[in-house]
Amino acid sequence: MPHIDLRTVILLAGFMTALMAVVLFFVTRSFPQRIRGIGHWAGGTLVGVFSGLLFGLRGLIPDALSVLLASLLLYTALSLWLSGTELFYQRQPSWRFQALVSGVGLGLLTWFLLVQPDTNARLAVAGLSLPLFYGRQLLVVFRYGRPGFISRFFCLVLLAQIGVLLLRGSSALVPGLGSDFLEQTPIQVVYLTAYPICTLMITVGYVLLATDRLRGELEYLSSHDSLTQILNRRAFVEVCEWEMARARRHGRALCLLMLDLDFFKKINDTYGHQAGDLVLQGFVQRVGAVLRRGEHFGRYGGEEFVVLLPDADLEQARQVAERIRLTTAEGPAQLPPVTVSIGVAALEAADTNLDCLLSRADNAMYLAKANGRNRIEVAAAGTHEEGAGVSPVAPAP
Repeated sequence: MPHIDLRTVILLAGFMTALMAVVLFFVTRSFPQRIRGIGHWAGGTLVGVFSGLLFGLRGLIPDALSVLLASLLLYTALSLWLSGTELFYQRQPSWRFQALVSGVGLGLLTWFLLVQPDTNARLAVAGLSLPLFYGRQLLVVFRYGRPGFISRFFCLVLLAQIGVLLLRGSSALVPGLGSDFLEQTPIQVVYLTAYPICTLMITVGYVLLATDRLRGELEYLSSHDSLTQILNRRAFVEVCEWEMARARRHGRALCLLMLDLDFFKKINDTYGHQAGDLVLQGFVQRVGAVLRRGEHFGRYGGEEFVVLLPDADLEQARQVAERIRLTTAEGPAQLPPVTVSIGVAALEAADTNLDCLLSRADNAMYLAKANGRNRIEVAAAGTHEEGAGVSPVAPAP
């Protein structure tokens, strides 16, 4: 087989990984602090670079540096990587697991270097213990990662790294496959070429994961109200248009509720805007508890909210509206009391666009206001003129 300078491969891979460490440090500085774990990834990558340099100087420096210190740095780097991944997905770092694997691994490496020198045993220990760090990362990403290409790519890279390490660790137990770290054997060439490449791809994966998280947060912020964390007006309109098209395509029912908190300006004037914000947040939480999965809730503006009920007829929508009205009136004692007026409208063939449906629900809601508030009004079928065709639903006694 052609001669490959393995020391050069290790040092070159270390240089490329060092560049990725710089990239990760820039990501740490530029990304929001709420995205945790990136600093651990950057620190682990930098520590791993120094570990790789020491391994690459094997035979040129004492074994205490090229084996023990390099291994200590490697276990530290993998611990930082694992902790970073756990923090990134809002998990508690597995310090005990990391300390146990690192302690046992380093202890055995020290034993097989100083007490009972055995290169094959050291290779087996490293090859069979290091995959535990990658395996734990793989489990975290698989369980908590955002579905999509980037998570799948990162998991595949971790699997490849685990496979490379297990192959080298198990091959060290087979006589005749080479035991010297820089020996020109096929298994060692494959290992010392594949391992740095996988390590480099893992750092690329970290950058991709962080970028994907930021993109997801920006998408969330652009589609959700910052105070109540429900859909904003623009995002709700997009959902409504999609659901309307689906309802027409499949001949399904669709209802819209327009909700407006009664005398909310008085709450702001009497108790202050902070209390008003708490009332809005509490209202959203109580309404969210009433709604089922697949039903959409958005803030239309100020104290006005909208609820879209796919596959619901008028009677079902009226029942949902009544539950919302009751749960709003039964708010917590520590907040100012508040009630809600609700207008209900069902999708009809004459509704040529979303504005028609919204207008009928809005008219019904204003009629509920005019009729005394804290009540429900249902837009009657077949009426599309402003202010006409509304059926009252009085509060339950």
